[in-house]
Amino acid sequence: GIFSQQLSEIVVRALPTTIPNQIIVDCSPLQAIGDTVRVGDLVAIEGVEFLTNADEIIAMLAAPALEAEPGDEAPVDAEPGLVGEDDGPADSDADASGDSDE
Repeated sequence: GIFSQQLSEIVVRALPTTIPNQIIVDCSPLQAIGDTVRVGDLVAIEGVEFLTNADEIIAMLAAPALEAEPGDEAPVDAEPGLVGEDDGPADSDADASGDSDE
């Protein structure tokens, strides 16, 4: 899977002397695609209250985006004009220019 950080800041309430410079997030529980780490999963810090909603996702393990492999593209018709072609317009261009053999 692909590690995806969803949240880079958390609102806290604390005294100026106890505001953390950083909050360490344990991402080891991210084992399978779809696993998440939420604000509510953070380890409590003495004197700091997390005000961000506990259900907010901090990080998750996402499925990798599928990319087309070279050569996997849909085949393209070599002859132009086959898609949606009807009998009228192709012949009417030649007749309109006056280049017909009649």
